[in-house]
Order: sequence, then structure tokens, then C-alpha cells
Amino acid sequence: MNFAKTLGIIGALLAMGLSLTVISVDSIARVLEEDSLVFTILNFIALGMSFVGLFGAIIMNKAPLKGGVMLIASAVACTMSVSMMFLLPIVLLCVAGLISLSTADDLTEAKA
Repeated sequence: MNFAKTLGIIGALLAMGLSLTVISVDSIARVLEEDSLVFTILNFIALGMSFVGLFGAIIMNKAPLKGGVMLIASAVACTMSVSMMFLLPIVLLCVAGLISLSTADDLTEAKA
């Protein structure tokens, strides 16, 4: 579980860094040929979901089901919001979420 937590934290921090870079450096948006307000809004969404992924990685030891769902939701939201430069954080978040879900105890945590 510690390996998955490390992957989740690295993926979330990398996604946050990339989101902040794309938001703050305007020339990156022009290189990606996205000069619109929608692109900026989607990057803010990716930044917010990166925080959700980081929180999911932190709570993974206590609640593996909730943490795994948060990590996978963060990976899916980052996939839908931004470009292919986020491929590495998306893969890290998704792998960490799948590892966490595979170690969850038969969804007994959802009943509690």
C-alpha cells in the first residue's frame, strides 16, 4: 500500500505542477493551439482534481476504497480536461487508484 500511496502523491503533485505551469505561462497555451478561456477553465478543473487525487492518496491507508475512487476520479478528470502532456500523472494516478481498489476488503468499507 505504501508504493501505491507514493505513486498517487507523485502523480498528484506532478499534475498540480503541470496545471500551474500551463495556467501561468501563456505561451504554452499558444503552443498547444488552445487560446481560449475554456482551456484555462479546464486547467483549473485539472488543478482542483489534482488536489482531490492528493487527498485520496493521503487517506489511502485508512480508507483504500475511498482513496482509490478519488485517485481514479482525478485521473479521469485530468484526462478529460487537458492535453497529452499530462499523460504521466494520469497513468500514475490511475495505477495507484487501481492498486488501492484491489486491496480494499470486498467493499465492506462502503457499508460502514
